[in-house]
Amino acid sequence: MKNKNRWISICLVVILVFNFSVSVMASAGYDKTPPVINYIKICNPDQIDATEQLEVEVYLEEEESGVTKFEIIMCNDYGEELDATYNYDTTGNRILFTGKTKVKMQFCNTKKIHSGIFKLKRIYVHDGGSNIVSYTEESDAALKNSTQEMNVIKTAFDDNPDQDLDPPILRGMKIC
Repeated sequence: MKNKNRWISICLVVILVFNFSVSVMASAGYDKTPPVINYIKICNPDQIDATEQLEVEVYLEEEESGVTKFEIIMCNDYGEELDATYNYDTTGNRILFTGKTKVKMQFCNTKKIHSGIFKLKRIYVHDGGSNIVSYTEESDAALKNSTQEMNVIKTAFDDNPDQDLDPPILRGMKIC
């Protein structure tokens, strides 16, 4: 009888834990589907000032937890990468939409970047369900349908071209 009661108690605990887990996932909007970007159009791609914001039109689809961030990686002939990021979740509210919208993105790293022609290399999209999708130049229609080149006419490097871009080199160290 003791073993039967113990098994019944264990089964009830397992059922309660399972029900609680399922209800928490359901109330949190459990999202396994990543967002989809159809294209990104750079507004005014011939005159980009990387010390300002980058205006883009993005066409994306997300129907569950909402897009929280997307970023664009561009590369020039020197191999320098220029990143622009847009965060939807800065106020704690996720934007849920499907379709086209215009946004202003922040450039992340312009101090060591020369101005010139940059080509779109990668796009990353994040949603509230921790799904991240990456679009690369080799394989995805999202990049093929997007603005391919942009002329960056000014960067933070252009404001201070004499800055030291080389990291220090440690030639030796003696511990006393």
